[in-house]
Amino acid sequence: MEQQYDKYTAEDFEVWRVLFERQVAQLPGMATDEYLAGIQRIGFTADRIPNFTEVNRVLADYTGWQLHVVAGLIPNKEFWKSRICSTTCSGMCRCSPTSTCATS
Repeated sequence: MEQQYDKYTAEDFEVWRVLFERQVAQLPGMATDEYLAGIQRIGFTADRIPNFTEVNRVLADYTGWQLHVVAGLIPNKEFWKSRICSTTCSGMCRCSPTSTCATS
């Protein structure tokens, strides 16, 4: 699956803006300086839904991790198991013998 960035509507961008601004306003004093720096380093902003291709370039350079689009949210157990992988994914995720994340 791929993020279909061109399918986002003006309403999607407005929802992103509202949620981003609301969440970021809550972060000072609650989030670490490293977390706040990461938001800036990756380039998250209120006016633009993150493009996973662009985010992955930055994220992979700094962390070795990548985002993957999948059909749903991953249950907690599978998410924490996937943390041993070099990739974070949502949906049913499992680590292969080569430590890459695969959807099932």
